[in-house]
Amino acid sequence: MTDLIPVEAYRDTALFDRRRMGIFLGLAFGAVMALVFGLLGWQGRPSREMVFVGLAAGALAGLVFGWLVPRNLETKLREASVKAYEGHGKYAAPPLSDAFTHRLPSSLVRSPSIAVGGVLYVGPTRVVFVPHSMNLPHHRAPVEIPRAPLSVSLQTPRLTAFQRLLITEAPERLVLSAAGSSWELVVPAPERVRDALGVVLNNGG
Repeated sequence: MTDLIPVEAYRDTALFDRRRMGIFLGLAFGAVMALVFGLLGWQGRPSREMVFVGLAAGALAGLVFGWLVPRNLETKLREASVKAYEGHGKYAAPPLSDAFTHRLPSSLVRSPSIAVGGVLYVGPTRVVFVPHSMNLPHHRAPVEIPRAPLSVSLQTPRLTAFQRLLITEAPERLVLSAAGSSWELVVPAPERVRDALGVVLNNGG
């Protein structure tokens, strides 16, 4: 079994705009904490000084939260990507048979807000996406994709209002099209994946 792209592509891909997410989360968390500390200061000893201390504490909490959370989240997401690539534990998504020659750890898009993690397997006669067990039970069924004629392209999705707060530009998705249907996959290095998968499909692999 051959991996379409190396694990380094998963480690090096930018998952989100860390600065943009930090600003958004820091402002949101800081505003909430400033309100809480401000109210506590006002109720304990009503004075401008106590309210100011509460607001300052909230602002500091927001700065720390906005700096730490995006970095920790990015680290954990990268670790999860590597585990999925290597097929460890609950991220394992073994092939349904030995009829496949290539694999591509990726996420199958179900809706604008839901992508199911797993592995796309490609063989001379079959193409199947196998979700891993970290997904919800109703998202774990393998998805059979017609092998031929199967075309590969890229598409830039529209960002939702919430996504615009976290990233400035939507990464391209891999699109598989066959028999009047299409399947969108979230992959690292989309252009590289498109070219590699196109070669495999054209060579009958």
